[in-house]
Amino acid sequence: MKKLTSILLIILFALTIHANAQRRSGKNPVADTGRPQFTFLTKRIYDFGSVAINTSATYEFQFKNTGSSPLTITKMHASDRAKNDPEKTIQIRYPEKPVKPGKYAYISVTLTAKDQTGSFKDELFATSNAAPDNRPFLLIVGAVTPKHEEARKETDMHGYFELLSPVVQSNVK
Repeated sequence: MKKLTSILLIILFALTIHANAQRRSGKNPVADTGRPQFTFLTKRIYDFGSVAINTSATYEFQFKNTGSSPLTITKMHASDRAKNDPEKTIQIRYPEKPVKPGKYAYISVTLTAKDQTGSFKDELFATSNAAPDNRPFLLIVGAVTPKHEEARKETDMHGYFELLSPVVQSNVK
């Protein structure tokens, strides 16, 4: 019984080492389907954080074609603007030429905030010759905020400084 347990532990240990070696070597454990395949080197979700009104921010998603044939992206688009989303434009740039097997490429997303504040969450979809279950789904999130000067002006309009003015003047004398 002890021999059987020892043998099973050795086999389990060997399988664990083999799986870790494959993961570290960058080999893709997914079976080759003969089609191109997206493997993202960056996370598929990006948080832009705060983007000031009337400014732009850009992020690049990096991927590698780990399939055995050239990867061609024919179209990319963002999900429709939700009812309460702030007004913004999303420009997506992707490789126009096919990405050869083993090569790296980028999907660049530029967000331009318009005249409204609020948070946003947009899904990005690609049409490509990769298998349908391998087409990328990317997500960008963030918030459109007023510019620093506009935020300060908004605070001044509430009268906070006028309220404190007599206190400050009395302490100065």
